[in-house]
Amino acid sequence: MPNPFFSTDLVWDDDLNFDGVAASYALGAKEPLREFKPFVTAGAFPLQTIEQDGVVQARDKWLFALQGGLEWQPNTRTRLKAGAAYYDYRNITGIVNPVVGQTPFDATAPQFRQKGNTLMDIDPGADTLFALASEYQIANVTLVADFADYFPVHIIGSVDMARNLGFDDAEVSARGVVGNPASLYELGGDAYQMKLTVGYPKLVEQDEWQAFIGYRYVETDAVLDAFTDSDFHLGGTNAKGFMIGGQYAIYKNTWVAARWMSADEITGLPLAIDVFQLDLNAKF
Repeated sequence: MPNPFFSTDLVWDDDLNFDGVAASYALGAKEPLREFKPFVTAGAFPLQTIEQDGVVQARDKWLFALQGGLEWQPNTRTRLKAGAAYYDYRNITGIVNPVVGQTPFDATAPQFRQKGNTLMDIDPGADTLFALASEYQIANVTLVADFADYFPVHIIGSVDMARNLGFDDAEVSARGVVGNPASLYELGGDAYQMKLTVGYPKLVEQDEWQAFIGYRYVETDAVLDAFTDSDFHLGGTNAKGFMIGGQYAIYKNTWVAARWMSADEITGLPLAIDVFQLDLNAKF
């Protein structure tokens, strides 16, 4: 299913789809002139099903989520929307196998990850198996303000903030930081993103346009690196930097988009990644 939450790509990549169940309710959703529109969304999403037996002791991995918010439209040219969400991940943190040669908790290692989250070695033997070292209970606040005083041109500002309430620096550090000297590696559980967009909110007709600039800061364990934006710093967390870009409709429902993202690793060994993307899009 498409992402059911009011969000940016700070927590959820734009291309991400969800498996599971979700329910949403928005009061006055079909009343365009209603001034206040509260909304709520809840969902449960299985991340990995694990068949337990006499050997395997890892448990099924889940995401439980709840979001509430309010859209305020005092007039036809002003729209403000705010949402507060809590994302509770269950059983995704690594558990060390207790005995060399036995693998009851191998399945606590993630099936997919990008980079940035703190990792731990859960296999005490010769083989190395990495798993997430932190718990993840993420509080997320998203704010969007849309002003159309120069209609049809809009000025849209957004702020997105996330904090991993399950992150404990001492606890995660005790589990061992993989691949980084301890003196150079400072863990963290906070993230934020700010973005300003000017232009048409959607490009439909020829010669419509849009430009944006933004800044992003994501500490190591603020969000799950598997699900955050896969383009900025080529995916993952532990990155900071800016983004700038624009879109231009060359024909009806056909537009060119370009953006530049320049990002540096926040902590650990230096890693700077600049990404330029140029896309031709068409909608039928």
